[in-house]
Amino acid sequence: MPGTASIYQVFGVSGSALNDAANAELIPFSPGANNVFTFSVSGTISNCCTQRGPDGELGASGSVVGVNGLSNVQGNSGLPLLGVFLTDTTPVGGTAPAALPYDANNPTSLAPVIGQIFYIGDGRAGLANASGAVLTFTAPPNATRLYVGMADGFDGQPPTMYGDNSGSFTVHATRP
Repeated sequence: MPGTASIYQVFGVSGSALNDAANAELIPFSPGANNVFTFSVSGTISNCCTQRGPDGELGASGSVVGVNGLSNVQGNSGLPLLGVFLTDTTPVGGTAPAALPYDANNPTSLAPVIGQIFYIGDGRAGLANASGAVLTFTAPPNATRLYVGMADGFDGQPPTMYGDNSGSFTVHATRP
C-alpha cells in the first residue's frame, strides 16, 4: 500500500482537497456476525523528511477533519495505518459518525461503527512492540468492505498533504 493511500479516498471519490492522494486499499468480505480481523503490518512511509512505521510518529498531529461521510481522526500519532468498515453503499454525502480517539502508546482491540475510522498501527498492543498482544477489530454485521490507509493533514485540518509522501506498508489482514 503506497504512502499516499488516503483512508478518506473510498468509492473512487478523492480524499484530498489537492487530489494528490491514492485510493485507500480495499479488502472486501461477506457481511455477517463475527467478522473479526487481525493485522500484520510492516514497512515505512515518509512525508517530507520524517520516516515512520505503521504506528506513526508519536507526538505528531494525529487529528484530521473527516470528509466523504467518514469520521474525524483523533489521536497522538501522525500518519499511522488506519481502517474503516463500510457497507456496499458509498458514505459520500452522508453524516459522519463520531471520532474514535486512539492512543498509539496503548492501542486496544475495537468494534467501530460503519464509517468510524479506527487506529490499526502495526496490529499489536504497544508502540512499535513486535511482541505485543495481537489486536482484534470486529466489523459491524452489515459491513462488506474494509478500507485501510492514512490521514495526512495539518492538526485539525482536512486531509490535504499526501503529495510529499513516499514509501509503503505491507498489510496482511486475516480473519481468525
